[in-house]
Amino acid sequence: MTTAHHALTAQASDAAIDTACRLLRLPTMRAQAADTIARAEREGLSYAGFLAELLMAECEDRDRRRAERRIRAAHFPREKSLREFDYRVNCRRTSLSAPRSTEIRAPRSASWRAVRKDVRYLVAIGLEGADHVHPGRRGVMGLCLFPGDGDVDGPDACFSYGGFAQFRRRLAHAEGFDLGEMIGFGGDRPWTKVSTALEPFLNHPDDHREDLSLQDCAVVLPRLEAILGQWTSEPRDPDMERHIEDIQQLSVVLRVCIEKNVDLCFG
Repeated sequence: MTTAHHALTAQASDAAIDTACRLLRLPTMRAQAADTIARAEREGLSYAGFLAELLMAECEDRDRRRAERRIRAAHFPREKSLREFDYRVNCRRTSLSAPRSTEIRAPRSASWRAVRKDVRYLVAIGLEGADHVHPGRRGVMGLCLFPGDGDVDGPDACFSYGGFAQFRRRLAHAEGFDLGEMIGFGGDRPWTKVSTALEPFLNHPDDHREDLSLQDCAVVLPRLEAILGQWTSEPRDPDMERHIEDIQQLSVVLRVCIEKNVDLCFG
């Protein structure tokens, strides 16, 4: 049971909020806390309303940063936004008025890729341009792994969901077992029956529901580097070359997590 703290001065409260937000890695809440407190006092927000304001700001900023990372990782040849779309020129209508929202339809051809960013859509047009997406990264809209430090320009490791599954299967094979036999991957073998430092990474959900802790990063990185040394000394096929690139990039991201004392985010 935690002990409640009372009678904090305003200065002590500000310091406590700043420290707690840093420890919990809530950069947006830390940045907006002072302004939100002032507005809550001015407008008479309830405790629940005040908390909701800060939490929603943090969630919205995380969604924004995640979308920006995915857009950067996709290496789109061109970016298009519905906000910049000129309906008068591009829509065959008898009226010059913009169409109703119910009239807007997503393109149906295979020559487009879209990323949702809040309520906006950035669309890359053209099959020719899609051919120039980063080699081996045709499905990068699946998953990006990056340090939880709030730095949008920091390193990341991006995969399609299929590519991420192949990468983890190859890592499991290097550890001497078949990932498909494990609980959670179609099999019934419990994780207690295998011994690998990569278990926190191999058994992690392939979505953004939870991060990989700093402690797990510190355990996983040395083993990844050891496997990288093995792979680079063996004969390589194209798949192995891609996995070597993946493990090199992931190692860079994990080192940043450890250096900055932050978790590894899945987004």
